[in-house]
Amino acid sequence: MVAALPAQSVHSQEQLDFIADEINNRPRNRLGWDSPLQRLRAIMQALQGSPSSPIH
Repeated sequence: MVAALPAQSVHSQEQLDFIADEINNRPRNRLGWDSPLQRLRAIMQALQGSPSSPIH
């Protein structure tokens, strides 16, 4: 049996958003110590400079 989640959190949505941002944007070893956002920006810049890869 799965326990039910509490109806209210002890943390505000702002606090949860801050924590999620900290976790999701920290550097990763598997990305050569880039953050996911840094890697995505590099990929997007590379695609914009490539004439054979149109961006929609």
